[in-house]
Amino acid sequence: MCQTLIRRRLRRLLLTAAFVIGTLGSAWPAHADDWEAVTRLRPEERIRLQLVDAAPVTGTLVSAGVDAVTVMIHGTPSVARREQVRRVERDRGVARSLPWLGLAVGAVWMGSEVAREGDFTATGCAFWTGVGAGLGGVTGAVVRRLTRFSPVYQASMQDKRVAPPVSD
Repeated sequence: MCQTLIRRRLRRLLLTAAFVIGTLGSAWPAHADDWEAVTRLRPEERIRLQLVDAAPVTGTLVSAGVDAVTVMIHGTPSVARREQVRRVERDRGVARSLPWLGLAVGAVWMGSEVAREGDFTATGCAFWTGVGAGLGGVTGAVVRRLTRFSPVYQASMQDKRVAPPVSD
């Protein structure tokens, strides 16, 4: 009976985690292609910048103008023209302790479920408390990873078409 209850709780936990991750991970603002949102960012704010032809980089915003953005990356200022920018995301500063919080909540939740059912054997209680802690920690880490950056600008694909080479 205890095993059935725990399986049911694990299923609920996994479905809830999938829903939360899916909801938080796909939240783009309605006007993500508005460059003006980039110009409203404050200097010294942490951002992630993805160019058309490069991997995303994280740095500190120096300035953002109508036609370019300057980011300090590892102590070196880098300027990217608006035409080169594919995406700009703001670092929301989501707590680094989120995985630890998830671990604690999972352990307490699963441990209390086992205790409520009366399974006080050392092995059963330790095992299921560990399972709850592991699931909570992984869920906290994934949610932190997916929600750390908040979208500010996403270029429309028609703006980023590469012009064909000009032949002589």
